[in-house]
Amino acid sequence: MTIVFLGLVLPALYVAALRVRRDMPVGNALAESVSRVGVLEERGRSIAVAWEGAKVVVSLLQEGAVLELQAVEDPERPDVLVYWRAGAAGDEAPSDGSFLLGPLAGTQARRYALPDAARTEAGTLTLFSLAHGEVVAHGPLPATGGGS
Repeated sequence: MTIVFLGLVLPALYVAALRVRRDMPVGNALAESVSRVGVLEERGRSIAVAWEGAKVVVSLLQEGAVLELQAVEDPERPDVLVYWRAGAAGDEAPSDGSFLLGPLAGTQARRYALPDAARTEAGTLTLFSLAHGEVVAHGPLPATGGGS
C-alpha cells in the first residue's frame, strides 16, 4: 500500500498542484509590484549632482527628508553602499563622520532617509563597494533645506 501511494498517488498529486498554482511575476513585473507599496504622492524635485564615477539621478522627497537615487547604469560592483557625509569628502572612503544610508544595486530607484544634518549642511554622497573596498562614485549634495 505504501509503495502504491509513494509511486503513483504522490507524483499525481504533485503534478496536479503544479497545474493549479498561479504564475509568479518575474523580473521587472515583480520589482514594479513591490515598488508600488508605499509610493509617495509627492514626486519631489530632481537635483543636479555632478557625480564622478557613475550616472545617478537624484531626487528629494518629503521636503528634503528622503533621498531617492536611481542609477542610470548598473554600478556592476558588489555590495555598493550609499553614504552621506557633511562637507566635501571627495573620493575618500567612508569614515566615522559618514552616515550609512543603505544599499544600492541595479537600476531600481531606491529611497533613503537622510540624517537631520543633511537638511542644513551641504555634504557628499559616496557610493562605496564594500566587497572591493573602493569608492565607486561620489558627488556633492547641497543642503536639502527641509526644516525640521
